[in-house]
Amino acid sequence: MADAKAVAAAAAAHDASKLKHVDTQEKNSLPDADCIKEEKQHQALQANITNFDSTKLKHSETVEKNPLPDTENIKTEKQHQELSGGIQSFDRGHLRRSNTLEKNTLPDSKTLKAEKAQSALLSDVEKTNKENLKHVETQEKNPLPTKEDIEKEKTK
Repeated sequence: MADAKAVAAAAAAHDASKLKHVDTQEKNSLPDADCIKEEKQHQALQANITNFDSTKLKHSETVEKNPLPDTENIKTEKQHQELSGGIQSFDRGHLRRSNTLEKNTLPDSKTLKAEKAQSALLSDVEKTNKENLKHVETQEKNPLPTKEDIEKEKTK
């Protein structure tokens, strides 16, 4: 009770001239057209659900499938587990040290000579001066068969 009296005394002693003027805004609590439309759709759906006639449904049989693996899958999985278990429990102490022999993969002298000759030929072709070449006309020779040849072919 003492607190209520103290609050009332503080309120009475307060200077009202220090307060600011505020314009109050009233908010429209009525729903807009979209909200009304959504609510009507929702009510219609609920009415359809509650008034649904379940006698119109067709009877269906449920087929239960066997999710258990067959014997072949069990066998392969067991082999896989045994193999991975064998790898994990392998003792490296049974291994012997081995030295690998690295072979020389460099080409022999015959191959080197052939490559040098080919590269020299290519460089000569590239360095050839085209102005020193002579112009030549190409003649196409297509010998046509003579009448005698045609007659021989016909008689065969």
